Amino acid sequence: MYTNFAPVLTIWQRFDTNWYLKIAQSGYSESDGSTAFFPLYPLLVKLFGFILGNNLLAGLLISNLALLGALVLLYKLALEYFEVGVVRRTLVYLMLFPTSFFFFSAYTEAPFLFLVLASLFAANRRRWVWAALFGSLAALTRLQGVLMFIPLIYMWWRQLDNRRWLNGIALTLVPISTLGFLFYTRLSLIGMYQNTLNAVFVWPWMNIWADALMLIHGKGTVIEIFNLFVTSLFGILIVVAWRKIPREWFFYSIAMYLAPLFRMTTIQPLVSMSRYVLVLFPLFCLLGQWGERPWVNRIIVYAGFLAALYFSAQFFTWGWVA
Repeated sequence: MYTNFAPVLTIWQRFDTNWYLKIAQSGYSESDGSTAFFPLYPLLVKLFGFILGNNLLAGLLISNLALLGALVLLYKLALEYFEVGVVRRTLVYLMLFPTSFFFFSAYTEAPFLFLVLASLFAANRRRWVWAALFGSLAALTRLQGVLMFIPLIYMWWRQLDNRRWLNGIALTLVPISTLGFLFYTRLSLIGMYQNTLNAVFVWPWMNIWADALMLIHGKGTVIEIFNLFVTSLFGILIVVAWRKIPREWFFYSIAMYLAPLFRMTTIQPLVSMSRYVLVLFPLFCLLGQWGERPWVNRIIVYAGFLAALYFSAQFFTWGWVA
């Protein structure tokens, strides 16, 4: 259906991208697993695809514009807490992360990160309606977006005064957006995870242990090794980050980190964790602080660049990465 594009575009047409293209063209079906993908991104693809005449091109344009906006917002937001050297290293480390090519792909990583940062940026300035709007759009971009309610309600409560308590009502748009989509799809998401995607709900440590057992028994691949490494690394970073980053950032990080760990597929534990951590921008800020040491900076830059080459090559040759 989508094979008549120029070769420069088709190398980006991989895995979840095909789901977004399918939804943009023909909508949702309760029986094919499409309801696992939230509606904002395919809706934008359909809109821009109508203008450009090519849905894949539209998806790539949306993601890259969102990435540019996310980097600008991250730079401005992080400067409110860290010195410029830390912020610059944060952006570099994020872009050199081994799976950062997903930001440029027709995936939701870049739009989701942009909406998260826009929401937090607005909340910092007590513009609660805008914070709620961007937060609700994040909730319509992917399932984890509903968790934006946690840092936002904390920020609202911390800044609460008698004249503005009604602003907190606007923040309920975030969970309402998620619930609205779930009811629109007749709550088929839970059954779809179990029946179509072979996923079960587990405690996070069970997910980690299942991946480790695969490796112990010699059944794992480089992807399982990297997923376990990334999950462990970012788990350590969250523990360390408690006193190193703003409290609302910590709540955001732990929520976004734990959410995917409650779902485990019977085929690949820790599936896509190396991609999900891309939106944990506060932890990249922590790495930016550690990068003040030259030897740490060299390890992150050199290892990240080489691993990015490997994983992006895997992705473009239809090798599963995340």
